[in-house]
Amino acid sequence: MSKTIYLLLFVSFTYFSTQSWRSSIRDNEIKKEGVITYATIAEWPRFSSSGSSTKVSLEGKQYKLETGLNYCSENSCKVGDRVKVIYHSAHDRVILPNKNTTLGLFLSGLLFLFPLYCLYKLLRK
Repeated sequence: MSKTIYLLLFVSFTYFSTQSWRSSIRDNEIKKEGVITYATIAEWPRFSSSGSSTKVSLEGKQYKLETGLNYCSENSCKVGDRVKVIYHSAHDRVILPNKNTTLGLFLSGLLFLFPLYCLYKLLRK
C-alpha cells in the first residue's frame, strides 16, 4: 500500500479510537460516580443489528438509553415502564447499571493499535 493510504488510515483510525476511548472513559465515570435512579420509558425501543436504544424520561427530561441487543423485547419493555439507570449530572447522561464499561475501555485500547501499525508503516523506509 502507498504511504498516502497509510496516512489516511492513521488519521481516521486515530480519530475514531480517540472518540471511542473518550466515550468509554465517560461511561466508566458515570458507572463509578453516578446515582442509581429510575427512569420511565418514553418511546418504544429501536432495534438494530448492533444493539438497541430507547428514549427514557427522567425528571422531565428525555435521554437516549443504549440498551443492547437483548434488553428489551415486545413482552418486557413497554412505554411507561420504569427502568433502573445510573445518572451522572456532570455528564447529563444515563446508562444501564449492568453496562460493561471495562470492555469498552479494553476494545478502544485495542482499536488504537491499528493507527500505531499504520504509523509504523509510514515511518519505515
